[in-house]
Amino acid sequence: MLAMSREPWDITYSWAGGMGPGSVQVKIQRDGQALVTHQANESAAATSSTVTVPADQIAAIARDVDESGLLCLTTEPRNGYRVFDLGKYSLTIAQGSYSKSVYVDECHTVEGPADLFRTIRSIRALKPILGPEVEWGPYATSSVAQACPDPANK
Repeated sequence: MLAMSREPWDITYSWAGGMGPGSVQVKIQRDGQALVTHQANESAAATSSTVTVPADQIAAIARDVDESGLLCLTTEPRNGYRVFDLGKYSLTIAQGSYSKSVYVDECHTVEGPADLFRTIRSIRALKPILGPEVEWGPYATSSVAQACPDPANK
């Protein structure tokens, strides 16, 4: 449980690879230090900045992780459909030797996407602190009843 832990932990959120303005990654540590890295599609280099997130907002993110089923989620293949232009949303939580990563992309999902996106919304709500790039994501998506390519056949 992150909210009650006295051990250092961090959570990394990223979105990349879809039809949108660029890519973004945010790494937030329990002590409030956050590294925001983003790269616009037309930019040759990424931009990084370090900001401090207030303790009450760190606690709110930790509670969202604890209260949702996020730590129980497993990324699994989408069955029978693809979501084009979605890109890849990912969250990684690390504490000591423990690390949990989940993601959603064109060909993968999680059983409880609301649990994943609850935490993503909490991080994106830090836009006044982290900058507008934290809200980068796809311009639009479309779902198609089509199986994803078998990675073993590539």
